[in-house]
Amino acid sequence: VKLYGKNKFSTEISTKGVDQDNSLYYSVGISLMFEGLCSSLFHMCPSQLNFQFDTSFMFIGTTLIFLTLYQKRHNNKIPSPFRVYFILAILIFINLLPLSGASNGNELWFWIIIDIILCYIMIFGSVYVYYGKEYDLDMDSLIELYKKIKNIKYRELPRFLLLLTLNTFTLSMIIYGSTSKPDFTMWLLALFIINMAIYFIFYLVQKVIHKEYINYKIWFSLLIDQIILVTALIFFETPVSDKYLSPDDSRNLNQPCVLFNYWDYHDIWHIFSATGLFMFMVIILLIDKNLDNMLTVEIPVF
Repeated sequence: VKLYGKNKFSTEISTKGVDQDNSLYYSVGISLMFEGLCSSLFHMCPSQLNFQFDTSFMFIGTTLIFLTLYQKRHNNKIPSPFRVYFILAILIFINLLPLSGASNGNELWFWIIIDIILCYIMIFGSVYVYYGKEYDLDMDSLIELYKKIKNIKYRELPRFLLLLTLNTFTLSMIIYGSTSKPDFTMWLLALFIINMAIYFIFYLVQKVIHKEYINYKIWFSLLIDQIILVTALIFFETPVSDKYLSPDDSRNLNQPCVLFNYWDYHDIWHIFSATGLFMFMVIILLIDKNLDNMLTVEIPVF
C-alpha cells in the first residue's frame, strides 16, 4: 500500500499505478537547473578547475535518473540518500584532483582509489538492485549471496543479465581507464551516462516483454529526443575553445557565429543538449502513465 496520488503527504490510500516519488523528480529537475547555472559560470571564466562546477551536476543527474527509474517498481528499496550523496561526493572530489593539478590522472595511486570505489559500487550496488537489501562486507553475507546467485530463479534471470551487462561494461571501462589514462572527467561522465542508458533500454525492453502498452507519443518523443541529442553531440565535437590551453591559444579556436550571427557551435550544443535532457526527463515521468489505473500488485517488478 502506498500513499495516494503522487503526494507522499496525503492521507488517502491508493493501490494503483507505479510509485512516483516526487522528491526524486524535484531533485532531477533541480540538478538540471544547477547544471545549466554552473555551466554558465564556467563559460564566464573557463578554466580546468571550474569545469568541475558543470560536471558535478551531470554525475548527480544521471544517478538520480537511474534511481528514479528503479524506484518506480521497487518502492522503498533504493539506497539511503546519505549513502548515495556520500559516494557521489567522493567521486566528485576525486574528479577535482586532476582538474586542480593535484593529480594528472596518470598516477598509479589515483587509479587504484578509483578502481576500489567503483568495484565497491559494482558489488554492493548489484546486490541492492538484485535483492533490494544491503549486505555487510563479511563472510556470512558473501556466502548467502553466493547461494542466492547459484540458485537463481527463471523470473530473476532478466535482472541478473542486466547486472551482468552493467558490470561487464563498468569493468571494461575500469580496465580501459587504468591502462589508457584518458581524460578522467570525460571518462567518468561516459561511465555514468552509458550505465544509465543501459538501464533505461532494459526498462523499455521489459515493458515490451510484459506487454505494457507504451503510448505512440512516447515512442515519437524518444525518436525526436535521440535526434536532438545526436545533433547536440555533433556540435559538441566541433571545438571552439579548449580549457586545457591558455586563453590566447584557446581563442585561436574560436569560429564565427553560425546561428542568427549570435550563437556559435558550442552555444548550439547547449541549446540542443538542454532540450534533449529536458525531454528525456519528461519521458521518464510519463512512460508509465498508462499504468495509473492498474492495481499496484498486478504491475510487474523488473
